[in-house]
Amino acid sequence: FGEVPEHLEAIERALSACTHFLALGTSGVVHPAAGMLALARARGARTLVSALEPPENLHASDRFVAGRAAERVPA
Repeated sequence: FGEVPEHLEAIERALSACTHFLALGTSGVVHPAAGMLALARARGARTLVSALEPPENLHASDRFVAGRAAERVPA
């Protein structure tokens, strides 16, 4: 919380170029990570969120799958 990831500019470039974006186990409220889903989708990526509860910014996702990422991803 409150941390800025290293290489933020490289992360933003990757988000701008990706075609698919998976957000796993997120509440969607901790920034800057919370904005990554919306940025990827705004640039045309298909997006999916998998978490125990729908994130607050669920509208920023194409699809939501409820459940634990450790169980849902392998499935």
